[in-house]
Amino acid sequence: MELRHLRYFVAVAENQSFRRAADRLHLTRPALSKQIRELEEEIGVRLLDRTPARVVLTPAGAVYLDEARAILARTEMAGSLARAAAAGKRGELIVGEPGVLGLKFLTPVLTSFRESFPHVEVTLREIPPSNHAAAVEAGEIQVGFAVGDAQLNRAALDHISVVRLRVGVAVAQDHPFARRALVTAADLAGQRFICISEGGSLEHAQYVRDRLTSLDVPGVRIRNVAGLRSLLTMIASGHGISLLPDTIASSAEGDVVVVPLQGDSGLFEFEMFAVWRKRDDSRIVRNFVRGLRSFAQRSPSAAGGRQPVSAG
Repeated sequence: MELRHLRYFVAVAENQSFRRAADRLHLTRPALSKQIRELEEEIGVRLLDRTPARVVLTPAGAVYLDEARAILARTEMAGSLARAAAAGKRGELIVGEPGVLGLKFLTPVLTSFRESFPHVEVTLREIPPSNHAAAVEAGEIQVGFAVGDAQLNRAALDHISVVRLRVGVAVAQDHPFARRALVTAADLAGQRFICISEGGSLEHAQYVRDRLTSLDVPGVRIRNVAGLRSLLTMIASGHGISLLPDTIASSAEGDVVVVPLQGDSGLFEFEMFAVWRKRDDSRIVRNFVRGLRSFAQRSPSAAGGRQPVSAG
C-alpha cells in the first residue's frame, strides 16, 4: 500500500463518484478504479459499493475513510515539520551556560531568538566556561562560550567575539569603596573575597587569586558560595567583596556596585567568544550564531559604570 492509494480512496469517497474523483486527480476512470480494487484486495475488505448512480461507502469503508484522512493529515504535518526543522525553525538547541559572564548578552540574544524561532526548544547546560570548547567539540553542547583565546586553538571549532568584559570590585552600596572613583591594590589588603563555586567549579576563586597575586595583595581570604544570588546577597549584606564583571552593575538596580580597579587594564579585561563546530550544518545553530553576531555588532564593548544590582 502506498499513500497514493489512500489519496485515491479519499477522493472517490468524498466525490461519491469515480468520474469526478478521476477528474480531480487527473487520472482516467479505469486507472482509478484499478487502484481502488488493488487497495481493497490488499486489506481484504470491500470499501465501496458501486451503483450506476453513485459510489457509497461500506461500513468498513466509513471506518477506513476516517483513518485514511488522519494518516494523510499526519503525513502532511510530518513533512511540514521536517521542512521547518531543515530551515532551523523547529528542533532543539543546546547552549552552554556561561554563568555570571553571560549577563550582558545571553538574555537579550535568547529573547530575540525566541521571538524569531518560537518553536525551537532551547536548553541551557551548566558547564564551567573553561570546559565549553571541549564540550562543543564532543557534541555535548552545540554552542558554547570561551573566555580569552586559549580555548580557540581547536581545528574543529569556529568562533566569534561576543563581548568584552571589564572586571571591578563589587561591594555593598554602603561600603566605603562604593564612594571611590577607583579602588587601589593597597585598598584590597585584608579584605574578604567571596567567589562563586557553580557546580563545584573554583574558576572564579582561582581568577580572583591570580589577579590579587599579580597586584601583590597580601593576606588574601576567599569564601566560596554556591551561586550568583548567594554571592550578591553576601556582598550586599557586608560579608565581603568580590571581583566581578561590570556587567553585573548594568544588569539591574539594587544594592551592589562595581567600582573600577586601578592598575594595568589588561589584567581586568577579557573577551568572551561564542564557539561552535565548523562542520555543524544545523540551521538552528547558524540562526543562533547570526543572533550573537548581530548583538556583537550592535553593542559596544561592555561599558563601565557604578550602577547598582539587586541582591535578590
